[in-house]
Amino acid sequence: MQSPERNPKNQQKMHVYFWNGNNNLENIKIPEDRQMEMNTEDYLKKALLDTQERVRDFMNYSVKLKDDELKQFFRQYAVTEGEQASRLQQYIKSLKQ
Repeated sequence: MQSPERNPKNQQKMHVYFWNGNNNLENIKIPEDRQMEMNTEDYLKKALLDTQERVRDFMNYSVKLKDDELKQFFRQYAVTEGEQASRLQQYIKSLKQ
């Protein structure tokens, strides 16, 4: 029996957008058989990767900026994002158990 996360009925199709060169965002029509389907674990992994990238970016900002108040702000922001990344990792781990 498939878990609810892997059941195709629970999967959603991704929408793909692109800039058409005229500063307009357009939806690309992708044939049904070529569309990527994502489940709960896929969404969690994508969110984790995005969050980890933000942690790295915010830490870099805190190092490169000269304003001490902004440095502290981005350092704390990176810590907060790191806590969110840790929670996402726990959710992913719980799916595999």
